[in-house]
Amino acid sequence: MKKSSLIFISVFFLSNHIFSQKLDTAMIKNDSILNKICALIPKGWTVSTNDSEFVFVRKDSIWILNENRFNSTKTTESKSDKQERIKKEGSKGTTILILKYQKRWSYERILVANNMNPSLYTAIGQLPEKYQITNLYDKSQSVRGNVVYTGSTPKEKAQIAKYEKEKKELLSKVTKIPDFNTSNYSLFTYSISGTNDSNHSVYPEDASLELFQILALFCDYAKK
Repeated sequence: MKKSSLIFISVFFLSNHIFSQKLDTAMIKNDSILNKICALIPKGWTVSTNDSEFVFVRKDSIWILNENRFNSTKTTESKSDKQERIKKEGSKGTTILILKYQKRWSYERILVANNMNPSLYTAIGQLPEKYQITNLYDKSQSVRGNVVYTGSTPKEKAQIAKYEKEKKELLSKVTKIPDFNTSNYSLFTYSISGTNDSNHSVYPEDASLELFQILALFCDYAKK
């Protein structure tokens, strides 16, 4: 499947998702922090809600090009040429930020998670040595945040299977901590799309800047 088709499909499903939302003004009005943030978001954005999400959408459409920005061969490309290339080779889409929400966590709940998670990550980090697979590290298959081990013998493969099983068990015990806390809600970043990142270039660039302005507002007013 072509990259442009994948972008279209993902945007299509996100668009169908967000168009089914509506704004519960009481949720915003009754939360002093959310009320302040929503009053400061860039012009041209909408905010909607459902029973588990706050959805921020940029009204104007954008062009999205799927490309590896860090390994690009077009380092000498002018800004205007890049913009034309994104429009020519990319697909139309929408810039969207989705935050999942729960009833605001208590300080004690966050403290317990903050105390438990580090020990779990430490245990996970010690697993390769425990199962004696450090020498099976596969650099070609590993990416940031996902280390891969590859075995060639039945014994090696069995050890890797044990490692992956215990790693999965430990990860299931890790508690996802809220990214932000408002007066009434704890928020978790669920989806960010239609922005410049390592695998996408977007035009106009203002779309990315505006989305990160919204995230900056949450960092300023709704820190952990």
